[in-house]
Amino acid sequence: MLKAFCVFSRNREILVYEKVDKKTGQAFLRPIGGKIEFGERSSEAIQREVYEETGQKIKELKLLGVLENIFTQAGDLHHEVDFVYDAKFANEDIYNLERIEVREGENLYFANWKSVNELQKSDPPFVPPDILKLLNQ
Repeated sequence: MLKAFCVFSRNREILVYEKVDKKTGQAFLRPIGGKIEFGERSSEAIQREVYEETGQKIKELKLLGVLENIFTQAGDLHHEVDFVYDAKFANEDIYNLERIEVREGENLYFANWKSVNELQKSDPPFVPPDILKLLNQ
């Protein structure tokens, strides 16, 4: 599976929200993003995903790297390729908010700003974890 994520940053903090594995009940933190549709470029996918999830447009999109991620979720083994971007919200007022609504279909989440250091030892864990390595380069 191909996915695109965006690590919006604010003073060494990035925007993340908590989800829960439906089968195991294990919580995890992740950045905004999601699946790249067939025939869609990763840069188009992240713009679409951010807009669908937050209602916000983005600017200054920059590819930070591409990661291979193998993990277990909902009791199943997954293998994905993740395109990781940095960008800015076009509406800069977003950076003054402490939490931001994130919608995935019918589900409502709240994204918060967390420091990279906090995410390195976070419970629940941050996924995909190799994004933190990209941010520390």
